[in-house]
Amino acid sequence: MRKAMRVASMAAMILGLAYGAGVQSEVGAQSDKGEVTLIAPGGIRAAIEQIIPGFEKKTGYKVKATFGSGGGTHKQVVNGEAFDVPIVQPPYQDVLDSGNVVK
Repeated sequence: MRKAMRVASMAAMILGLAYGAGVQSEVGAQSDKGEVTLIAPGGIRAAIEQIIPGFEKKTGYKVKATFGSGGGTHKQVVNGEAFDVPIVQPPYQDVLDSGNVVK
């Protein structure tokens, strides 16, 4: 339960950072249309789905979430698929080395 709460807190922080940093960035062309794209491992789906409605209500942005296996979503980010908010499982070095995320 503690781990799930930490993950939910991290996800909320990530969505908050995405909004605070201006989701209308170079990453994810959809954000220009009032939509934030998110990818995350399926293991945190319930936590993310609890956070999304509050984020959408507060910001006016619609969240388009994609969930998959931890390794699969990690690989999508490394391969350069465009998402405004990527949530990946460790290890992170290959994600950072890919140049597809902002450190």
